[in-house]
Amino acid sequence: MRGTFKIGTLLKVLISLLIVGCGSGEGGERSPMVANGQPEAGFRSVGMLTLDGDPQCTGTLISRRRVLLAAHCVNLTNGLVNAERLAFVLGPSLDQPEHILPVKQVYAHPEYFGPRFMENDVAVLILTTDAPYSMQDDGMQLAERVGPELVGEQAVFVGYGVTDSYTKEGAGIKRSGAQLVDAMDDWRIQLRATAGKAGTCEGDSGGPLFVADQPDRYTLVGTTSYGNACSKTIPKVMVFTRADRYRGFIENPQSKSPPTERPCKSVEGCNGNDVQQCLSRKSLLLDRELELTSCSDINLICMITGTGMPACCPDQETADGYCDGNTFVTCVPSGVFRQDCVNGCGEIFPGWSTQVGCL
Repeated sequence: MRGTFKIGTLLKVLISLLIVGCGSGEGGERSPMVANGQPEAGFRSVGMLTLDGDPQCTGTLISRRRVLLAAHCVNLTNGLVNAERLAFVLGPSLDQPEHILPVKQVYAHPEYFGPRFMENDVAVLILTTDAPYSMQDDGMQLAERVGPELVGEQAVFVGYGVTDSYTKEGAGIKRSGAQLVDAMDDWRIQLRATAGKAGTCEGDSGGPLFVADQPDRYTLVGTTSYGNACSKTIPKVMVFTRADRYRGFIENPQSKSPPTERPCKSVEGCNGNDVQQCLSRKSLLLDRELELTSCSDINLICMITGTGMPACCPDQETADGYCDGNTFVTCVPSGVFRQDCVNGCGEIFPGWSTQVGCL
């Protein structure tokens, strides 16, 4: 949503609104597309994950038997999806498959925290048979370490997602796009989507983020996790899970990975009448700083808002958020928040959610 939210609050809204369920029809987690991207004939090791024959996500063959993608691609509301329902499709589009590979096993990171937090959003598929090639056959490699020098570099993302999040057009065609790395933290890489340029969207989840070591030689540094690049909200960002931080799990998903630092987001909520939240200090990326805000000091009540986040509110209607003409009204930790909407106020993702906001 547009407005004067604190950055930490804004990103929490992005996650709550954009990871709202996968298109499986079973209450799974919807994956984010390369909107405005170019049809891609290369990157042959990048393929499409299908669920019961329908496009689900994007993934990359990191070996001839292993596919790297996002954990939320394979997590339904009742647990991991059955491998028998999945297939990994190689080729330029779902209509022009070159290879359809059955999936034998599914491994999501054991500390994946779900769609609200998107921590440890990484998964590995084990194929039933060898694929004809992998990214190593094309001179690509998995990043061993990503440093701060990545910020400012151009990165390429690839996916089979839709080209319009509202009409759901364009799904199942491989596309690529490029943007500059905007920020990064210990676990994520962020790109900012420039208006009119390519950005990830529904169906691109799990797809690779590459940087070029030299012309036509790429290193896989991340996988698409979440973002709002194809929505009408601003600022437009794309967030990728860093591959280097999960090499142990990626290379041996059957074994237990070393525990990761559980973020303070796990204890967000109402603590009595105090809002207990995590705030981001440096960028739109999440960090782990906990802050308490007393709703009693401003004569309000701590409530859970329509985005699933705690805030100081006068009543449940305001907590859920509503349109007052062309003004969006909700509440944040500091109290009631009103924003005049330039393009009107209404349902942000018709058909996905009843959540309203500035269009």
